[in-house]
Amino acid sequence: MKLKLSFKLIATLISIFLITNVILMTIMMMQMEKAGYEKASLEAVEASKGYTASFQSFIDQQAGSLTTLSSTITELQNMGNVTREDIIALVENYMQGNESVFYVNIAFEPNAFDNKDDEYQYTQLYKNEQDPGRFAISIIQSGKGSIRSPLTNLQEGDLAQFYVKTKERGELTRLDPVNYGTSSSPLLYTSINAPVYNKNNEIIGVIGYMISLSALQESAMEYTTDNSSVALLSQNGYYAANGSNPELLGQRVDTAQLGDNLEKLLNGETIEIENKDTLQHFISLPFINEEDTWYVEIVTSKDYVLGDVFQARTISMIVSGITVIVFIVSSILLVRFLVLKPLNKLNGSLQQMANGDLTQRLDIRSKDEFGEMANNFNHMGNQLSDMFRHVTDLSLNVSATSQQMSASSQQTAKASENIAQAIEHVASGAEAQHNQSLTTSAEMKEMATGIERIAESSQVAAQSSQIAEENTVVGQQKMQQTVDQMIELQQSVENSNEAVTALTAKSNEIKQITDLIAKVSQQTNLLALNAAIEASRVGEHGKGFAVVASEIRNLADQTKQANEGIAALIEEVYNDTLTASAAMENGTKQMALGIASVHEAGQIFSVINAEVQRVNEQISEVSAAAEELHAGSIDVAATVEQFAGNANGTMNVAAEVAAASEEQLASMQEVATSSESLSVMVQELMERIARFKI
Repeated sequence: MKLKLSFKLIATLISIFLITNVILMTIMMMQMEKAGYEKASLEAVEASKGYTASFQSFIDQQAGSLTTLSSTITELQNMGNVTREDIIALVENYMQGNESVFYVNIAFEPNAFDNKDDEYQYTQLYKNEQDPGRFAISIIQSGKGSIRSPLTNLQEGDLAQFYVKTKERGELTRLDPVNYGTSSSPLLYTSINAPVYNKNNEIIGVIGYMISLSALQESAMEYTTDNSSVALLSQNGYYAANGSNPELLGQRVDTAQLGDNLEKLLNGETIEIENKDTLQHFISLPFINEEDTWYVEIVTSKDYVLGDVFQARTISMIVSGITVIVFIVSSILLVRFLVLKPLNKLNGSLQQMANGDLTQRLDIRSKDEFGEMANNFNHMGNQLSDMFRHVTDLSLNVSATSQQMSASSQQTAKASENIAQAIEHVASGAEAQHNQSLTTSAEMKEMATGIERIAESSQVAAQSSQIAEENTVVGQQKMQQTVDQMIELQQSVENSNEAVTALTAKSNEIKQITDLIAKVSQQTNLLALNAAIEASRVGEHGKGFAVVASEIRNLADQTKQANEGIAALIEEVYNDTLTASAAMENGTKQMALGIASVHEAGQIFSVINAEVQRVNEQISEVSAAAEELHAGSIDVAATVEQFAGNANGTMNVAAEVAAASEEQLASMQEVATSSESLSVMVQELMERIARFKI
C-alpha cells in the first residue's frame, strides 16, 4: 500500500520533532543532572567548610597548646635547673586544664634531658628494657590524679610512632585515631606530637598527647542531615568521625576508590565519586605535612541530588506530550492548507493537461515556491498552447496545399490522358496515311500496265488525296490542340512544382517548430531535473517538491515523445514532398520534350498538307495532259513514296509523343498519390493535435 504524500510529510515532521524533542530533553536532563551534581558539590563544600572550621579550630587549639607546652619544656630544660618531676608536674597540670587530653607521652633521648639516666635506671618508673633510666614515660589522667608508666619501646610498634615519626620530621605530627572503647561504643583518640629542642636547636625529645575526637563526632552529627552525612577520615583511611554511621568509627575504609584522584585531593581539589545510590565528595584537611592530611567525606543521597531533575523530567514529559499534540495538529493543518492544497491543485491541472486540456491554469497568488511553480506552470501552458495553435495552423496550410496539389495533379493527369488519346488518334491517322501511301504506290506501279484505268485511278487518287488533305488538316488541328494542351499542362506542372516548393518550405518551418518544441521539452526536463536537485538538497522537506519535479519531467518526456512523432511525420511529408518535386521537375522536362515532338509533328503535317495539295494539282492536270501521265505517274510515285516515308516518320513521332504522354500521366498519378499520402499524414497530424484543447 502506497502512502500519500501528506502521511509521509506529516510522519516525517512528527519524527523530526520527536527526535529533536527527545534530544533536547536528554540534553536538558543532562544539564539539570549536571546542575544537580554541581549543587550537591557546592552544598558538600559548604557543609565541609563549617565542619572544617570546627575541626581546624579544635586541632589548632590543641596543636597550639602542645606547641606552647613543648616550648615551655624547652626553655626549662635550657635553664638547667628543672627536674623530671617538674616536667611531669607541668604536664599533669596541663592535663587538668584540658579536658580533651587524658594521655600524654614524654620521651627524651638517652641522657639528653638531664644527663642522669644512670641515677634513674633502677627506679621503677624509668626501668626500661632498652635504655634503663631514660626519661620516657606515659601519663594517663585518672580522675583528679594520674597514672604514670614507662615507655619500654620507642623503636617499633604503634606506640613508638609518635616518637620516631616526630623526630624524623622535626615538626608537629598527627597519628591515626585509636579506639579506646568498644566496637559498639567507640571512643576515638588521636595523637598530636611536638618535638622538644635544646639551646642548640637540636631535637632532644618528643612530647605528645592523645586527644578525644568526641567533639569532632558531635560536630559531624550536627552537620549530618536526612539527605547528606559528614564523616572525617584520617590519612590512612580510618573513620575519625561519622555523622550517619557512628558504628564505623575507627574502622578503615578502602581509599583505593580515589585512585588517580588522590594526588588531586592532596593538592587541595575536591573529588567527586558517583555511586549507585549516593554521591561522595572528598575534601582534604591538611595539617602540617601532606602525609598527615585528613579528609572530610560528604555523602549525599542521589534521590536528593536528582530530586529536582526527576521533578523537572516529569514536568518536561507532560509539557512535551502537550507540545507534541499541538505540533501534530498544527502540522496537519499547516501541511493540509499550505502544502497539500496547492499540490492537489497542481496535480489536478497536470492530470487535465496530460489528458489533452492545455487551457488549464493555476490561480495561486502566493509569493512562495508554490506561487513561482504556478507562474511557471501557467507560462508552460501558454507556450504549449501557442505552439500547438501554430502547429495546427501550419497543418491546415499543409492540408490545403496538398489538396490543391492533388487537384492540380488530377487535372494534369486528365490533360495528359487527353493528349495521349489525341496522339493515338494522330498515330492512327498517320498509319492510315502510310497504308494509303502504300496503296497509292501500288496503283502507280499498275498505271504503267493499265493506262485505261487512268481516269478511275485518277478519281481514286483524287478521292484519296482529298481524304488525305482532310485528314492532314484535321491532324494539324489536333496537333495544334495537343500543343496548346501540352502548354497548359506544362503551366500546371510548373504551378504544381511551385506548390511543392512552397510545401517544402512549409515543411522546413514545421520542422523548425518541432525543433523548438524539442528544445522547450528539453529545457522543461532540465528545469525539472534542477528542481529535483534543489529538492534533494533540502532533504526530507524537499521530497514533495521532488515528486512534483518528477511529474513535470514525465510531462516533458510525453511532450518530447509527441514532438518526436510529429517530427517523424513532418520528415515523411518532407521526403514525399521532395519526391513529388523531383517528379514534377521530371514531368516538366518530359512535357518540354513532348511539346518539341508535337511541334515537329505539326511541321510534318504541314509538309504532308503541301504534298497532298500538290497531288491534287497533279490529279487535276491528268485529264488535261494524258501525255504527261507517265512522267506525272513517276513523280506521283516518288511523291507517294516520300509521303509514305513522312507518314511513317509521323507515326513514329506520334508513338514517341504517346509514350511521353503516358510517362507524364504516370508522373501525374504518382504526384496525385503523394498528395493523397500527404493529405492522410496531415489528417493524422490534425487528429493527434485535436486531442489537445488549446
